[in-house]
Amino acid sequence: MVAFIENGDFKKINGVTAKKVSSIFGSLLLLLSFIFIDESFVFPGWIAIVPVLASALIIHGGPAETINRLVIGNRISVFIGILSYPMYLWHWPLLVFSRVLDGGVPSFRVRASLVLLTFVLAYLTYRFVEVPFRYGQLKKYSTRILVTCMLG
Repeated sequence: MVAFIENGDFKKINGVTAKKVSSIFGSLLLLLSFIFIDESFVFPGWIAIVPVLASALIIHGGPAETINRLVIGNRISVFIGILSYPMYLWHWPLLVFSRVLDGGVPSFRVRASLVLLTFVLAYLTYRFVEVPFRYGQLKKYSTRILVTCMLG
């Protein structure tokens, strides 16, 4: 079950390529990271190399490998990936303001509601800000608009 490169081509040994091994090993390593890395580890620290290496191995596997295609390439994962940056922008202010308003850690119900609100705001941001600026009618003016907003 070892693959090697000869003249720039991946050779199969027992029907398995290096990309398949990379995808499977990376997925297992990432799963183990989710299970075993907890608050007892100093993070980020040396342990951060484990999920980073796992991600690199999964990426090396490429989009055609079975695990990558089924897990990362499915419509739900792609949709969440598209929304990931606006989600990143919205989640922190929502969580911080909820802590300030509650005077501590908000209840599970409040946090769950904020996660849902984060998805809604991320979708609206993607749909009405990102898409028009990247692909729509605002594309040719996007640099001027963004510089003006930045200066303001």
